[in-house]
Amino acid sequence: MGQYTIVGLRSGGKTMPVVSNTLDGLTRTIQVLQQLQRLLPISATLADVAELLACIQAEYGAGMLLEDVIQLRVGEHLKMQFIQRGVAHHMELEVAA
Repeated sequence: MGQYTIVGLRSGGKTMPVVSNTLDGLTRTIQVLQQLQRLLPISATLADVAELLACIQAEYGAGMLLEDVIQLRVGEHLKMQFIQRGVAHHMELEVAA
């Protein structure tokens, strides 16, 4: 087996190791990968994950906090729901009339 390199995620000014040869680092890596695996198709590759993140980064910028991106997307999702419900409600009124 080869040695693992340390790759870090920056959070609150700290670098959190994601991949390392320590027990904690391996545990964290496994947990992150398992979370991704739950969210993506079984056929997803690391290249698919990288492409997804690259698209999000291109849209929102490299310095945007993950939480801020999530909140923006939630807002967009809610807006779309309201629009759809408004249209559906308007259509119900027309049918009832």
